[in-house]
Amino acid sequence: MFEWHKKEAPVFTGVTRGVGGFGFGKAAAAAAAAPIPFSATGGTTTTSGLYTIHTFTSSGSFVVSSPSAVSKTVDYLIIAGGGAGGSGMGGGGGAGGYRTSMPEGPGGPSPSVESALALAGPLSYPVTIGAGGAGQPNPSGAGNQGTSSAFGPIPATGGGGGGTYSTGSNMTPGGSGGGYGGSDSGPNGPGGSGTAGQGWVGGNRNNRWAGGGGGAGEAGNTDGHGYGGDGKTSTITGSSITRAGGGGAAGDNFDASPGGDGGGGNGWNQPGSGPAGTINTGSGGGATSWNVQGAGGAGGSGIVIVRYLT
Repeated sequence: MFEWHKKEAPVFTGVTRGVGGFGFGKAAAAAAAAPIPFSATGGTTTTSGLYTIHTFTSSGSFVVSSPSAVSKTVDYLIIAGGGAGGSGMGGGGGAGGYRTSMPEGPGGPSPSVESALALAGPLSYPVTIGAGGAGQPNPSGAGNQGTSSAFGPIPATGGGGGGTYSTGSNMTPGGSGGGYGGSDSGPNGPGGSGTAGQGWVGGNRNNRWAGGGGGAGEAGNTDGHGYGGDGKTSTITGSSITRAGGGGAAGDNFDASPGGDGGGGNGWNQPGSGPAGTINTGSGGGATSWNVQGAGGAGGSGIVIVRYLT
């Protein structure tokens, strides 16, 4: 029993009186004021430092489940499928189109750096992963173009296919262009054109020799005739990785032409199909040489990567 004339410590009830009635103290007030976190799913989710990263190697959806009042600025890397190399003194396949909001990577002014996206939910953003182009055997051996990738409203164009033995231009344009096919006769000419802001032109024919495919970092033939153009380096996943290189052309004499991070071309009269571009890099396929039955190398499939501050 409480004694009126005896000093005793007050009993804490856990309840405090506040404006408008009773509350539950500072802890409850802080919990009520805590911000709602940004929440998203899709692809393979990893973390690196302060970032959450969603990597898509197949088509799907980036699903934002947090409410519309909660938005997040996201960076992205979108690479389309690479083009296939040509056969029969073929040109290298061009790399898939490369679009990014990351201001980094060697390889000249193209591709350009684009604006990051501010995303809010609840909403689903479709993700499309482009397939690499298929190679064709002689005599119909021009390589097929890769298919486009996309993240929501942002598409990247498939890489151009490499040309085959011909007296005219038979490579195709793309994100980066395919290399010009070789020939014993006919005019020399430029490779397939790239898409502005996404990649570079394919290599030209030089006398009889075919050109290398264009890459995200440079044009075909930049490092030597028939060489594929180099790809572009990104650290969006937390590691430095180079992707989207052009495929190598059919080589001079017995030498294979290297791919610029794509498939290398076969050497002169070397049997077998051209090397394929690496999957999920958008790299171009390598070409086959004269008088062989193998097909041009297929282009590598594309990839989409999204990251945001956790």
